[in-house]
Amino acid sequence: MNMVTERIEKIRQNYVNAKPAISCERAWLWTESHKKTEGLPVCIRRARAFYDCCDQLTVHIFEGELVVGAIGEHRKCGILTPEFSWLWVDKEMDTFSSRPQDPYEMTDEQRKFMREKIFPYWKDKSLEEAFLDLTDDDDTVAARAAAALSGAAPETDGLEKREEAHGDEGDL
Repeated sequence: MNMVTERIEKIRQNYVNAKPAISCERAWLWTESHKKTEGLPVCIRRARAFYDCCDQLTVHIFEGELVVGAIGEHRKCGILTPEFSWLWVDKEMDTFSSRPQDPYEMTDEQRKFMREKIFPYWKDKSLEEAFLDLTDDDDTVAARAAAALSGAAPETDGLEKREEAHGDEGDL
């Protein structure tokens, strides 16, 4: 006995056949909220940004859905969180759609928007940059190696410096 209704099967097929794509709306709302709350305690700024996203993020209802809510305007959607880390995104987003693992569609307009309107605000303010500022060179190498294992594209400068100092032992 088939328990899947025609409506559910159509939703499933739409999801399965959808190409993953990037949404910039949440990054824009979070950034704009932080601009308006400069000087307030961090916990208040984060709470306000969360509120602003909940209040202003566009609600997308896809055909056939009875339970709605998504992180963005695409069925398979990736969001950008520059407050955590934007450096690797800036380096990789030109190849998001062609990378072999987890490709995401991203338009030229979205890349331009992120580089002109979002990333400049977060320079020297992201969690990643704060962490890297607190680490020494060996810790930075370890952090970048961990990022590589998680799928992010770390800079190689630290790894190359370590190899020069310690030989290519491959013992990260």
